[in-house]
Amino acid sequence: MLLIAVPAGAQQRLAVNPAVDHELTQIGASEIEWSATGNRARVSVTKGEELVAELGYKWETGSLELTWEPVERESFIIRWSGPRFSLTLEDGRAFVQTFNPVSGKLESDRGFDEQVKLRFEDIAAVADLMGKIDRATGRGVVRMPKPAMPLRENMESNVNVDCTAPLINCVNNPGTEIVLDPGTNGPLPTIQCQGPLVWGEAYSLLSRRSVICGEARNDANIKCSGALCIGCCELRECNAYCQLGDFYCWMAAVEGRMCSRG
Repeated sequence: MLLIAVPAGAQQRLAVNPAVDHELTQIGASEIEWSATGNRARVSVTKGEELVAELGYKWETGSLELTWEPVERESFIIRWSGPRFSLTLEDGRAFVQTFNPVSGKLESDRGFDEQVKLRFEDIAAVADLMGKIDRATGRGVVRMPKPAMPLRENMESNVNVDCTAPLINCVNNPGTEIVLDPGTNGPLPTIQCQGPLVWGEAYSLLSRRSVICGEARNDANIKCSGALCIGCCELRECNAYCQLGDFYCWMAAVEGRMCSRG
């Protein structure tokens, strides 16, 4: 659930940084201002004194509703509950995309892709805007409850680990630290990268691919840590489910390998 870390009725302002907030820059924004009351918030996007767009949003456990109202373009509503993403246009037409846990694929209504393509600049700006607020309030990934669906089915491993040398020579995950031998304060020579595999997982209501994959890698490293190593000695490629390109990602998994004794 998204929580805005300001008192009810209070306001916060943030400048748009062109080096980071690419999608907001594309629509001409230079500053955002928002206020929150209860489970609702209102955001104004401006360029100097000129209003570019307004965003209203409300949240419940595991779901978000975003109403985007640009000054010079058509408004729309995004309703999102993880695997179900809907786009409702100004004329009332709605287009839905859902995740099929059996096939592991996204399934869209006829016309969904076309409507998203027509409004992608605005849809990406909304994702950029929500991510900026999320970072400013220190929440990190906007989390949702773990869905009751298979996570690892249809996810392919992209790396085959065959590491027979000591870990000191074969580790390729910079996050791994070797636990030193307390007797000699040196690396244990028999540690190898042939331990069990673990799954790092992350679930989100609003995230970019890079952010949610970072959360999944962190989860894998935590699960790999033990008496021999801190972190996984091998991390495989992140598998993330995102509704639109690298935006609106809601589930990710990373497979990691634990250290082992030779």
